[in-house]
Amino acid sequence: LGLIVIWERVQRSSPGRIIMPVVVTGLVLGMLTYPVVIGNQWLNWRNPEREWLGVDGLASIASLGPDEYAGIEWLWEHADDDDVMLAAGGCEWSNEVSRTASASGVQSLLGWPGHEGQWHLGEEGISAQIADRSDAIETLGESLDPALVDRYGVTLVYLGPAEIHGANEEARSGCVPGPFRGASDPSYPGDGWSEVFSQGEVRIFRKDGT
Repeated sequence: LGLIVIWERVQRSSPGRIIMPVVVTGLVLGMLTYPVVIGNQWLNWRNPEREWLGVDGLASIASLGPDEYAGIEWLWEHADDDDVMLAAGGCEWSNEVSRTASASGVQSLLGWPGHEGQWHLGEEGISAQIADRSDAIETLGESLDPALVDRYGVTLVYLGPAEIHGANEEARSGCVPGPFRGASDPSYPGDGWSEVFSQGEVRIFRKDGT
């Protein structure tokens, strides 16, 4: 808006009509150097020996956990839009928890509580809902209570590193980092569920009939 006002005024002056475009062009070009220079400096500071992986946001998962990446690929190809996945959930700013849902796009019982609170800002009872869903994940991680399964519409159970071993997070309201108590039981998740994916430490089960 400031540039528009200035441009309207300098049009009365022939030198102004020449000088202003030159100055503005210089400012824009100068500002464009910032993301290039600072981005390169930041990457070098983080890892001078880095291997450039392009803009693939999931490349880190592929390199750190190929089994988990394969599970996410299965979800891409086979999960339905209305599927709901039971997995470790919540836990703000944790890359280990909730990344299966965020990377695959399959909805889970609970995302990052702070973000959920922002998206539902002003919604009555949202804090209680977050606590209830956190408790539900904890309960379902031990035994798939049919009432809770129906309440939240769970159709998929995902067992990966966080669900089996636990993530590097402290369990608390709004944060269920695993491990699931039932994950070590060979009979989990029990009757009515079929294994549809297995690779390494990652297994995915689907509710029969869904």
